[in-house]
Amino acid sequence: MKHLLFFALLNSFFSITAQENCEKFKNGTFKMSDPAINFACTITRNDSIQVEKIDGTNQQSTYRVKWTSPCAYELQMVEGNPDAVAFYKDKILKVNIISTEEDNYTYEARIDGIEFVSTQTIYKVE
Repeated sequence: MKHLLFFALLNSFFSITAQENCEKFKNGTFKMSDPAINFACTITRNDSIQVEKIDGTNQQSTYRVKWTSPCAYELQMVEGNPDAVAFYKDKILKVNIISTEEDNYTYEARIDGIEFVSTQTIYKVE
């Protein structure tokens, strides 16, 4: 019984620490890249709006952000490339922050009803 209580308290401590670490990623400027597909973008986010600009192009997308927990949020596209807007219409991208470091976080993203899972690391630059 003592061991169970100890592990419950330890788990609570790490959950609180992870949630506090996620808070610093709600607002700011971020960089994300995927060398495997030659993709890089700059993300500017406040609590409720996220704008993604693809590096080296004039393309950008705007998303509505809804934080569902301290370390999870949903993105709904509101503007962007017509093909992307058509694809994301009525779809929600659910993002779960699975780990944090001082200047970055790793997330797992899913879209309900689609066999899609993406895991990436985003770096905070401002």
